[in-house]
Amino acid sequence: MKSSSDQASRRHDEQAHARLEIDSDHTLNHHQPQNDTLVKLIFKLTGVAIMFRIAIILWIIIVDYLVKDYDSSSYVDTFFNHATGNINEDGHQMKIINYTLENPLYYGRGFAHWDGVFFLRIASTGQYEFESFFAFFPLYPMAIRTLTLYVMRPFMSVLTSVTNFQVQNNHGVTPFMISGVLISNICFVISVVVFIKLTWELVGRNPAYTNFVRTSTLLYIFNPATVFMSVVYTESMFSLFSLCGMYYHMRKRHLLSCLFFSLATCTRGNGIALAGFYMFQFMLEEFLRWKNSKRQDWTRNCFNTIKGFLKYIVFGCSMVWLPYVAFQAFGYYQFCTEKSNQLALTIIETLNAKRHPASVNIHFKDYLARIHPWCLSTIPHLYGYVQSKYWNVGFLKYYELKQVPNFMLAFPVIFISLSGIVQYARHNKQFFLSLGLFPPTSPTSQPHTQQTQDHSESSAQSARHDSNDTTSYYLNNKSMIVFVYYWLALILQGLAIMHIQVLTRFVSSALPIFFWFSAHIVLTSTSKIVSNLILIYFLSYALIGCILFSNFYPWS
Repeated sequence: MKSSSDQASRRHDEQAHARLEIDSDHTLNHHQPQNDTLVKLIFKLTGVAIMFRIAIILWIIIVDYLVKDYDSSSYVDTFFNHATGNINEDGHQMKIINYTLENPLYYGRGFAHWDGVFFLRIASTGQYEFESFFAFFPLYPMAIRTLTLYVMRPFMSVLTSVTNFQVQNNHGVTPFMISGVLISNICFVISVVVFIKLTWELVGRNPAYTNFVRTSTLLYIFNPATVFMSVVYTESMFSLFSLCGMYYHMRKRHLLSCLFFSLATCTRGNGIALAGFYMFQFMLEEFLRWKNSKRQDWTRNCFNTIKGFLKYIVFGCSMVWLPYVAFQAFGYYQFCTEKSNQLALTIIETLNAKRHPASVNIHFKDYLARIHPWCLSTIPHLYGYVQSKYWNVGFLKYYELKQVPNFMLAFPVIFISLSGIVQYARHNKQFFLSLGLFPPTSPTSQPHTQQTQDHSESSAQSARHDSNDTTSYYLNNKSMIVFVYYWLALILQGLAIMHIQVLTRFVSSALPIFFWFSAHIVLTSTSKIVSNLILIYFLSYALIGCILFSNFYPWS
């Protein structure tokens, strides 16, 4: 009796083991094509990105040489004027600069216009000398400085002899510019890899959507802000860190996500908006937790709510905001404290000593009120003050008749963005208006409760529901909702506050959903005219932007 029972038990174990092996083989066989497809995509598209980077760099050098600058009165020109000896007898720089094959590195001048001038100055000195410099966050210029001083040091003597000009510590300006271009282009190529992985995750790692992933990535590679991804600008670095943070957030690797979002804020001030991903996740999880809870679960739910609040809001959001707050605190210490303004105190003491005894003495606060009035604000905010004073950034300040050409320049990105948001909202009206809290009505969409599970599983449910439904690329993917809200927030911010022409690079570097929606239009539009217009817009802005930017025409 016992023997037959043992035999039956062994047979049951053998059958279970066989089923386990079959399931394991099936899982391995299922994931193998996915991994192969992803690797092929990364390999091919990264190659395209590298080749296009090289072509764009050469294109910038060529058009900078062939086209005369519209405005050459920049700080970087001072470097180059000294380098080539183009100084007037009175010591002032000459407006017209002669190109010469004797100084080939001079052609790199086209890579540092507009904001690039400030980045190079901060990188070369290692200091924020003036309050206007605090419009530019420190990670990118400090990365340029580090690469130049500690990685490129063996090449300094050669580069300095070619440029024939030295900035500080025997380091010429050209090495800093080369470092900036290297960092921007390397960051962009890496960001292409992350973009592919993020998009692959979004569609549930489903090979049926390979064409969508490929098209989205190609649009990202040839994006309208191509020139800003190639020159001494923060766009490539910010895009890389933002995409990394989004990717790890979807994978529920929150510590890594938090790290990359923090690095994005160290690169650009608008990185603080990335905290919205944590706010949305916290809101969604808590709503579903309490919606489905029973009375006896309240104690446990309260504990989980506190844990979620600490995880997403206290830790997650604070880590994203910390670099911004720290940078403002650094500016306050530099300009608003007596300890760091010894020269100002000396001047005040001298003036007080020369004043009539009956006169009122000048105090440090009087100095601040005149020179740095923002220091005396209830909540000192250097970044906001600098943007308003030096760049005229503020609520509806840019809505002037003379800015109509810049509005026309930004019209394509505004139109595409608003179209993408409206189409998603109309297709998922209840889901969108409820902030993603109530289940969608579309019968083909994945269950709403899936969103509290692993993001990759949620995306997979959405992507696999119907491989033949091409609208699922964008409209039926419920994991897209947080990106839509992020898109809406940044577009409204740009339209209300920013210089409108900046929206092209602002959207291209911060919003992968811009390329997902554009790919959706290219792949699903019944009108070839619409698809072709998207492609023409991307390519024309990529090429024309290089011509205008490198020659100091308005393209910022």
